[in-house]
Amino acid sequence: MPRSPAAPRRVRWRSAVVVGLLVLALTPSRGATQVVGIAALGSPLDSALARARRLVNEGAGAVGRSVVDSVLAAVTPGSPDEARVLLWRAMLAESWDAAEQDYLRLMLEFDGSALAGEAMLRLAQGELARGDRPAALRYLERIVRETPTAPVRAEATVWHGRLLLEQGEAATACPLLREGRARVPRDADDLLTRYEVLLISCANLEATATTTAGIGNGDRDGPDPDGQHRADHGHTGPSGDPASRHDTRHPVSRARRGVDGPTRRLCDTRPSRRRRAAPRDEHRRCACR
Repeated sequence: MPRSPAAPRRVRWRSAVVVGLLVLALTPSRGATQVVGIAALGSPLDSALARARRLVNEGAGAVGRSVVDSVLAAVTPGSPDEARVLLWRAMLAESWDAAEQDYLRLMLEFDGSALAGEAMLRLAQGELARGDRPAALRYLERIVRETPTAPVRAEATVWHGRLLLEQGEAATACPLLREGRARVPRDADDLLTRYEVLLISCANLEATATTTAGIGNGDRDGPDPDGQHRADHGHTGPSGDPASRHDTRHPVSRARRGVDGPTRRLCDTRPSRRRRAAPRDEHRRCACR
């Protein structure tokens, strides 16, 4: 069967999304740069990491990664320096599989640290690239529980809220996004814009939900057809007299007839269709009783 012209475009679009997510997972975020502090070349470690990053960006990836491996072998195991080097080795890795191993090691060996939060965000983005949304949500939820004060928390929350909105869980996503918005630094313009877009969606969804609830309440508060039916056809009126319900509902009709409803019905002088053969005199006698 020949493929439609749109099929190749869809494949290219999906591939671009996956590549974009992997690039995010392998790119140092604003939080990572602040925590690692590589921009401030105040130590030999910082100088070595900056050189490795420059080599990778210039196309000499193998040389840059070998520099990171040398630095990792020189630092003290379990120290904050080791955590920093592990994060940079993951972000400069040649493949996602290699990066994932370092992110997992960072998350497990340095649990509760700010860099562990950074690693969990990168793992969540990697799972999104694979199409595994539940796994991504688990990592994002762990950031809230295990590293609530990490600088990356604001960026992780915008990812978390977006995923919840896409799953139709606005009641959970919108308060989460509003709380995360308060954590964003004022100079983080890109992150602020992402929050504002999602919060506009929240406002629209909440307005729609309020309108729908109002319509539903109006339907419930309207007249009850069954209750009206019972009032129209009840067996007794307010006074307990069977005729009283006719007194209240048909005053004009009673005045026009000049006699009580029940008596009129029992002694109607007009012959019914079933009694047309009955003598008129009998009807008159009935009317005069």
